[in-house]
Amino acid sequence: MKERHPLNACRAARIPVSGLESLAPLRAQGGVRVIAGEPAWVTWDNERADILAALLAVPGCELFEPHDGQWFRPGEELPVFDVPPRSDPIPLDRAVVPAPFVPVEPPAGDHGRVSLTIVRCHVPRPTSALRCPIAALHPWTDTAPTEEITALKAARSADVAWLIGSRLPSIPDAERFWGDRVLIPLGFRSDPDWPESALREAAQVGRNEILILTENAAEAIPANAFRPLTRAAIRRCLS
Repeated sequence: MKERHPLNACRAARIPVSGLESLAPLRAQGGVRVIAGEPAWVTWDNERADILAALLAVPGCELFEPHDGQWFRPGEELPVFDVPPRSDPIPLDRAVVPAPFVPVEPPAGDHGRVSLTIVRCHVPRPTSALRCPIAALHPWTDTAPTEEITALKAARSADVAWLIGSRLPSIPDAERFWGDRVLIPLGFRSDPDWPESALREAAQVGRNEILILTENAAEAIPANAFRPLTRAAIRRCLS
């Protein structure tokens, strides 16, 4: 048979108002009421060993148990008259709340800069772009089917051509890249290994630019510089 707590009959306590903090873990349990003031009064219904344990840890706590409409200290036969006042009690979760959040400025000081570069990586990646001399396109242009050419987009910078697409040709001396809005050479990854959105923000590229990271530099190409590729456009560049 479970032994009853010797103070189970108590239904009220008088404590210093600062002692209410000891009841904070009971906020979510419900069933506890508080009459604020100095001292504060705490009342509850039914047997609550958890409330008693919290109250007994409060210095200066006085417990009271009701009998026949009067209040008694445990073990005493004479009633006491300094009973809980008739003020309206409030739930414990309204009397004891977490401290308000106060934002704090970060400490002053130089937090240093993060160097954005690329490092070797052995994770396989699908090729999404290539860069090569325009002249290197000549043999492929003469033999590639029209649908293979028109499936790509291209941009030109001086005598260098950029091609993007899912089925890129095999062209000697071409440098191949992976990525979507950030292009990185195959066999490398960014360092730090951030998602494209973070890399673009760090490099401060525009919304309509494609970021290119290489071992020696970072550059941006306007996305609208890439146009659907045609055999005639390649031949004009080669002429």
